[in-house]
Amino acid sequence: MIAQQLGRLAKHSAIYGLGAVVSRLISVLLLPVVTRFLTPGDVGVVDTLMSLTVVLVIVLRMGISMAFFRFYFDAEDDAGRTTVVRTSFWFTMAMATLGLVVGFAFATPIAHLLRLGDDPWLVRAGFVGLWAQMNYEQLTSLFRVEERPVAFVSASIANILITVGATVLLVVGLDKGANADLRSKLSGADDAARSASRTLTASQLARLEAFPRAGLNELDRLNLDVVTYTRRSTASIQKFNFGGNAFGP
Repeated sequence: MIAQQLGRLAKHSAIYGLGAVVSRLISVLLLPVVTRFLTPGDVGVVDTLMSLTVVLVIVLRMGISMAFFRFYFDAEDDAGRTTVVRTSFWFTMAMATLGLVVGFAFATPIAHLLRLGDDPWLVRAGFVGLWAQMNYEQLTSLFRVEERPVAFVSASIANILITVGATVLLVVGLDKGANADLRSKLSGADDAARSASRTLTASQLARLEAFPRAGLNELDRLNLDVVTYTRRSTASIQKFNFGGNAFGP
């Protein structure tokens, strides 16, 4: 009896852990694509949005995922479990939709607050991802408590395929041909902003190169060299007017 329970535990642990392992592996495999077609500034924007959505998911869920697992197994009959499922589903749907509506309405102020540029659609895309993530997690939680491994694996594979397809389309597709100019909007910088950024970078670089090295210890000299190299790299990238190109403060 114990051996059967341990075998069942091992089987379901492997199945339910598969989605997380594969998604992490896909993230690693997509890293060369992301770094090839996105500038460090673009990656920083995406990372900022991802961090924001992670925090908002925690806030909007308000612990419903943990409560769902607890009260589902505490329910005494199918009717009670159905009530738990419906309550969790509609609460998650309502909070995710609320977040989506607020995100769409205040996309521009959020973009300015996080210094993501003037284009609000990137922020709105992030809130669409937040809505999808919350509902996807609710769906897979249901598959787990009902011990439906085939449905769980199918949902995980579908999620991975959609993620990979969307990443390749948005990262690679928007970098080609006439659409290349669209990627520059990720920086939210117009010609005047680019010119001001170039001037600022040149001023900072001149001050760094003129900084007296005498009296600096080895670590301070290393730090000065690193910062100087970073500003030189930024200045060389800012010669071009597409793809973000590190324009910004």
